[in-house]
Amino acid sequence: MEFRKERNFIVVYDGVIKMGAWNISDGSFIGKTGKPVKTVPSCFTYKNLPGRYDRRFTDATLLGYAVRRFREWQGLYNFQYTNSRGNRLEQLISVGLLPADVGDLDNTASLTKDLVAYIKENNCGFFDNRTVSNFLAEKKYSEFLEGKPEWAKEAFRRLISDLPYDYLKTILNRAIHEHLDSFYGYYSLNEITNLIRNYYKICMTLYGSVEIKPNLLSNYAHLRYLEKEYKDAHYNENLEKHNNKPWLSFENEIFIVRPLLTKDEFHNEGERQNNCVERMYMERVHNGETHVVVVRRKSDPDKNYITCEVSNNGKIVQYLKKNNSWNIDADAAAFKTLYQHHLNTITKD
Repeated sequence: MEFRKERNFIVVYDGVIKMGAWNISDGSFIGKTGKPVKTVPSCFTYKNLPGRYDRRFTDATLLGYAVRRFREWQGLYNFQYTNSRGNRLEQLISVGLLPADVGDLDNTASLTKDLVAYIKENNCGFFDNRTVSNFLAEKKYSEFLEGKPEWAKEAFRRLISDLPYDYLKTILNRAIHEHLDSFYGYYSLNEITNLIRNYYKICMTLYGSVEIKPNLLSNYAHLRYLEKEYKDAHYNENLEKHNNKPWLSFENEIFIVRPLLTKDEFHNEGERQNNCVERMYMERVHNGETHVVVVRRKSDPDKNYITCEVSNNGKIVQYLKKNNSWNIDADAAAFKTLYQHHLNTITKD
């Protein structure tokens, strides 16, 4: 048997012969003779209707499944507006969709061409509230990613394409949607990576024995590579962003202070001063956790002298010569006092 949509009727054919029709609007039936009947024609009995949804359904059997579902809803729920719900069901069927539950019939007014395409691509033709919320969430963070680095866009593309369309994807969308407004600058990209990692872990826990497992592993490794690639390419930009603060600079007639702004400068300072400023402090400066400046004599500004750490609130934390020595002369000690006074009084941005 074949099910066809004709106006507001679903008609059953056996070859070219009409076996009966079902009126979507009011749920009534028309028999083989073409006249209304009180009993359900045999072609619409449950044994002749598809009992479950299948991705391989043709349009003909999909309509049969729609009849079965709607008949079940009519039996389970007391419809006060059967005709209204019938019209909504007809609207869904006309665009090749089905409601996932009876309550979803009341939300078909939100259908758009983009949403219909999204449902068909992701959810096998079922229209439900979860689908709509996922669609809106993905639209929001798609807009958010405009202007973000390519690795972040690639991360989202891979994540969304790999996740199965079920509850896991819904909670991912909800979590991202709720966090978008708090994302800012490089930290936002770090947070995105952490969020993706956490949900990959969840997915691995829930779907460890499914084919998706190797994809998740390989793609997560690729995401980490993309993040590192971006981080390396923009490392100096972030060092300058966090360490090039006007209030860190200072000088008197003997000494001058300036911040370290590049990976090479941190490397050279660590090598020549024999300290751990590159290994232990460069990353912290990059992340905006502290500041590192160097003190030079004006008479020999290219010669390393004192490496100085300054906290975000302007307190000198370390003030060390080569080999992390605290043994400084009177001029350097006096300058430290002047520099701390400067840091205490200047406005910090």
